[in-house]
Amino acid sequence: DIRQTRPEPRPWWKPLESLIFSLIFFFLSTTIANRLYVWWIALMYRANPFALELSSPIFEIRQHTTEWAVPLKNAQDLYQKMTKLFKENPQFPVHFLECRFTASDDVSYISPTSVETKEKDDYFCYIGIVSFCPFNVKLQHFEDLYSHVDKLCVKAGGRPHWAKNYGGLEFKEFTEIFAPNFAKFNEIRKQLDPEEVMMNKE
Repeated sequence: DIRQTRPEPRPWWKPLESLIFSLIFFFLSTTIANRLYVWWIALMYRANPFALELSSPIFEIRQHTTEWAVPLKNAQDLYQKMTKLFKENPQFPVHFLECRFTASDDVSYISPTSVETKEKDDYFCYIGIVSFCPFNVKLQHFEDLYSHVDKLCVKAGGRPHWAKNYGGLEFKEFTEIFAPNFAKFNEIRKQLDPEEVMMNKE
């Protein structure tokens, strides 16, 4: 079954997305809707074929994700703080918490897992959360959730995944998070793009 890399536009009446949107915005509090939906996903994921159907016209739901690479030595503490945060704030729209592991990178200057000198025990844990957004509408308490997560990850020595969502970080914070390689990268960027064509206001 070869799926398209760019899915076709989905009809507005997608049953599942319509149901979740209705539950959250019209009938239930975010807290109750989150619990019901997480329970439903956990139940359905027991059948392996269901994972493939998340991209089908019926089951596809837009999602907002953030993911941070954290030194492995700090990962357990961060995971515990994040789960504590979610338990204390059941209204936060957290539908998945994902973890994956990778070695460090001594080639790229601003890779989330970059290090100056690669050591034998240099490993990172990517920790990410997923929030489903019916009809691409940000759920209640959405900004609050991601603000808390970003702060926890920065304190744990984390760096954001460039292809995921993150917010609230200023240029100065990036220079600190990716130090000292960020300065090296910036020098090369200035040489290759002296007119700053590739720069933006951020």
